[in-house]
Amino acid sequence: MLGGSGFLGSHIIKALQKAGMDGIAYGDLIPNNALNCKYVRMDILDVNDITNKLSNYNTIINCTGQITKPFNLCYKLNSFGIKNLVKAVSEKMNRLIHISTVSVYGSADNCNEKSPLNPETEYATTKVFAEQILLENYNQKQLTILRLSNLYGSRQMKGIFAYLLRSYNSDRKLNFNNNGNLTRSFMHVEDCADMIVEVIKNTKLTGIYNIKGHETYSVKDLVKQFENHFDVVFEKSFSDRLPWENINNFDDSKIRSAINFQPKWKLFDFIEKELGSQSYD
Repeated sequence: MLGGSGFLGSHIIKALQKAGMDGIAYGDLIPNNALNCKYVRMDILDVNDITNKLSNYNTIINCTGQITKPFNLCYKLNSFGIKNLVKAVSEKMNRLIHISTVSVYGSADNCNEKSPLNPETEYATTKVFAEQILLENYNQKQLTILRLSNLYGSRQMKGIFAYLLRSYNSDRKLNFNNNGNLTRSFMHVEDCADMIVEVIKNTKLTGIYNIKGHETYSVKDLVKQFENHFDVVFEKSFSDRLPWENINNFDDSKIRSAINFQPKWKLFDFIEKELGSQSYD
């Protein structure tokens, strides 16, 4: 597991352990002390480092390349880092599962895995770079790309849910940099990790798959549902900026036909659990 210390990576490791899998290890620059798992310090930007350290693993899950500050590191991880990964594991014929994002599609009325890519943000553009490097240079029989929609979960410091919870516990003011029609599909990180474990179990699942959260909201709808559910009123401010990377009809039937999976979490059950139990400073 590359990037195993992070939000999704650490949950995948826990899901693998829960499924009874052995030989699990994670590579990252900094260990996650909450994980009871073998840690190997790895730098994906150092091809010699990862070549030596990845040689003993049959399946590699790549969770690197998330948004960073400065953003230049995100660019490097999704370009130089992916090129290094290809060099490091191609000869061993390792199975490679690469975590990407549905943002690569940009905005569209209808969208499936065959739809053209049209990223509208810097982050989505770097994820397109990473995918293209893999598709052009890696053995397609050993490659699986998972394009994920938005994730949420406990101790997540970024994203709209952390923002809503911080505001609820403070001044109850919300300021958005779009007109409120920004729409996303949401999946709990534990459900996503369990689904990825099912992909890992099935070695025949190669190619590209969309993984869509089962609950979809626009920003305005989400805030309204929050207000109704918890009997609160926020002071809301929206800009005139149009939403980006919005998809009206998002198709995830390919993965659903391959894996029989039912999510355990519902969004507002999660929010109710979190209210008052976490610090979002």
